[in-house]
Amino acid sequence: MHPFEPLSPQKSCPICQENSVAYFSSYPSEVEPFASTVVEYCTHCGSGYVPGAGALLDGYYETEYSRSNRRDRMMEPNLYFSEATREKSPKLSRYFKRGTRQLDLLRDLGNPVERLLDFGSGPGYLLYLSNAKEIAAFEPDKDSEKYLSHINATQYVTLQDLPRDHFDAVVSSHSMEHLPVGDLIATLRILLAALKPGGHLLIEVPQGGLSHLKLSSRHDPHTIFFTNEGLQVAVKAAGGDIVFSKCFSPKKAKRRPDAIYTPEGNDFIRYPGGALTVVVRRGAHFVAPAPQSGAPAGTQTTAQQPIIGSVLRKLGAKLPQPMRRLAGKIARRLGLLH
Repeated sequence: MHPFEPLSPQKSCPICQENSVAYFSSYPSEVEPFASTVVEYCTHCGSGYVPGAGALLDGYYETEYSRSNRRDRMMEPNLYFSEATREKSPKLSRYFKRGTRQLDLLRDLGNPVERLLDFGSGPGYLLYLSNAKEIAAFEPDKDSEKYLSHINATQYVTLQDLPRDHFDAVVSSHSMEHLPVGDLIATLRILLAALKPGGHLLIEVPQGGLSHLKLSSRHDPHTIFFTNEGLQVAVKAAGGDIVFSKCFSPKKAKRRPDAIYTPEGNDFIRYPGGALTVVVRRGAHFVAPAPQSGAPAGTQTTAQQPIIGSVLRKLGAKLPQPMRRLAGKIARRLGLLH
């Protein structure tokens, strides 16, 4: 566990909007470029996030992610989706089983799955399993394109391209935690706007309660660390109504002795398990985002990106670990990293 350090002055939480971002810690990984960053924590909703992640992730998911993390996307598509390959690969088998569970949940809730969008689809495990009449994907990974083409999925390049009031269901499975936190609420609003009236958005994220739990799983390249409460707060802030919530991983994490957050509320909020899942529909007061020209909604243009912070991180990556962390602290105190 990485120890917490006080953050001064405190910041407003980009998830719950409370002025309760009061601590930070080193990023819980030695893998670059993430090891050179920090995680800031809200004591109100318990969520954590990497400040300035937009610059850190610029171009990362187009090629680096699949080749350094997944390493499973060089196979021919017809072999990739075969039963034989799943039987040989525990990792692929797990992804397909998770997709089956998510589709079953939507159908159990009475949601038709004829028009289906997968946000952060990867190669399209869930889309392949769905048997939907129309399947669509939003996926920046270039290595996934051939698999999505193989299953005849429509591939959207920007969020602005997504149609309004179109899909029966949208699924975001282990994708939201990869966003810059400043893009989170805007992205959720766009996905809710893409739903037909009565349609559902299913979101699943890993347990990210580093603020109060001992979590031993791999965290890079996550840039948002959701607590159960933080996930609920985010979808409500975007205008969604929660119709289902559950932690599908039965394994309970233990509370860390130096916890800076205590979850209070319903059973879902207090449960220390993983695979946090909510199903959401548009609320009565949902307001669709206004169409924008230029950059996709929920993203930053090059001119808006924290260029100084990006340069500092690239330079810091060449320093030994103790010096990287000291340099990061100094830069944050000077307001060069946010």
